[in-house]
Amino acid sequence: VTPKVADTAWVSEFAYVVGNVEIGDYASIWPGVTIRGDSPNAIIIGDYVNIQEGSVIHGDGLTIEDHVSVGHSVVVHCDLVGR
Repeated sequence: VTPKVADTAWVSEFAYVVGNVEIGDYASIWPGVTIRGDSPNAIIIGDYVNIQEGSVIHGDGLTIEDHVSVGHSVVVHCDLVGR
Protein backbone atom coordinates (compact mmCIF):
# COMPACT_ATOMS: atom_id res chain seq x y z
CA VAL A 1 0.00 0.00 0.00
CA THR A 2 1.33 3.42 -0.95
CA PRO A 3 0.83 6.41 1.40
CA LYS A 4 -1.63 9.09 0.26
CA VAL A 5 -0.29 12.59 0.80
CA ALA A 6 -2.33 15.74 0.14
CA ASP A 7 -0.83 18.08 -2.46
CA THR A 8 -0.59 20.86 0.14
CA ALA A 9 1.16 18.72 2.78
CA TRP A 10 4.91 18.88 3.32
CA VAL A 11 6.89 15.72 4.08
CA SER A 12 10.63 16.05 4.65
CA GLU A 13 12.82 14.01 2.35
CA PHE A 14 14.40 12.73 5.60
CA ALA A 15 11.11 11.37 6.99
CA TYR A 16 10.05 7.74 6.56
CA VAL A 17 6.38 7.29 5.65
CA VAL A 18 5.37 3.81 4.56
CA GLY A 19 2.26 1.72 4.12
CA ASN A 20 -1.38 2.48 4.79
CA VAL A 21 -1.06 6.18 5.69
CA GLU A 22 -3.14 9.22 4.71
CA ILE A 23 -1.72 12.71 5.30
CA GLY A 24 -4.13 15.66 5.18
CA ASP A 25 -3.96 19.18 3.79
CA TYR A 26 -1.23 21.50 5.07
CA ALA A 27 0.22 18.84 7.38
CA SER A 28 3.97 19.01 8.01
CA ILE A 29 6.13 15.96 8.65
CA TRP A 30 9.64 16.91 9.79
CA PRO A 31 13.04 15.16 9.39
CA GLY A 32 13.54 11.92 11.28
CA VAL A 33 9.82 11.19 11.63
CA THR A 34 8.67 7.61 11.05
CA ILE A 35 5.03 6.88 10.21
CA ARG A 36 4.52 3.17 9.73
CA GLY A 37 1.11 2.03 8.49
CA ASP A 38 1.62 -1.71 8.36
CA SER A 39 -1.89 -2.81 9.37
CA PRO A 40 -5.11 -3.04 7.32
CA ASN A 41 -6.56 0.05 9.05
CA ALA A 42 -5.01 3.32 7.85
CA ILE A 43 -3.10 5.81 9.94
CA ILE A 44 -4.89 9.11 9.35
CA ILE A 45 -2.94 12.35 9.81
CA GLY A 46 -5.44 15.23 9.75
CA ASP A 47 -5.28 18.67 8.19
CA TYR A 48 -2.78 21.18 9.61
CA VAL A 49 -1.09 18.51 11.74
CA ASN A 50 2.54 19.17 12.67
CA ILE A 51 4.73 16.15 13.53
CA GLN A 52 8.13 17.32 14.69
CA GLU A 53 11.60 15.81 14.40
CA GLY A 54 12.28 12.27 15.57
CA SER A 55 8.69 11.25 16.34
CA VAL A 56 7.33 7.77 15.63
CA ILE A 57 3.70 7.18 14.67
CA HIS A 58 2.57 3.55 14.63
CA GLY A 59 -0.73 1.86 15.41
CA ASP A 60 -3.70 0.00 14.01
CA GLY A 61 -6.19 2.55 12.70
CA LEU A 62 -4.55 5.47 14.51
CA THR A 63 -6.00 8.93 13.85
CA ILE A 64 -4.38 12.28 14.63
CA GLU A 65 -7.13 14.88 14.37
CA ASP A 66 -6.87 18.25 12.58
CA HIS A 67 -4.70 21.01 14.09
CA VAL A 68 -2.72 18.73 16.43
CA SER A 69 0.99 19.30 17.03
CA VAL A 70 3.15 16.31 18.00
CA GLY A 71 6.37 17.43 19.71
CA HIS A 72 9.95 16.30 19.17
CA SER A 73 10.84 12.62 19.71
CA VAL A 74 7.32 11.54 20.70
CA VAL A 75 6.11 7.96 20.24
CA VAL A 76 2.39 7.72 19.39
CA HIS A 77 0.93 4.22 19.59
CA CYS A 78 -2.79 4.56 20.31
CA ASP A 79 -6.13 4.90 18.53
CA LEU A 80 -6.83 8.65 18.65
CA VAL A 81 -4.96 11.88 19.31
CA GLY A 82 -7.43 14.77 19.55
CA ARG A 83 -7.03 18.48 19.88
